[in-house]
Amino acid sequence: MLSAVLRTPLAIQASILIARAFVKLREYLLTHSDLAKKVERLERESQQHAAHITLLLKMTDAMSCPPDAPPKQLGFRPSKAEP
Repeated sequence: MLSAVLRTPLAIQASILIARAFVKLREYLLTHSDLAKKVERLERESQQHAAHITLLLKMTDAMSCPPDAPPKQLGFRPSKAEP
């Protein structure tokens, strides 16, 4: 718009540079929006993995704790000998 008002070589050059800056800005935003989407997807996956790992750790902790009651004796008990 500056070159349309002033019509000087410097104004035309400034308008060209501004247009190029906006083109570069648009390219930068498009490029980084793809990267932002990828980072967001990786963060989501890592949160899911962390939840699964936490669940596995809880399960292994539960398995490694001793049971509350002693196990019952397996097998048979010998009968008392009669006199």
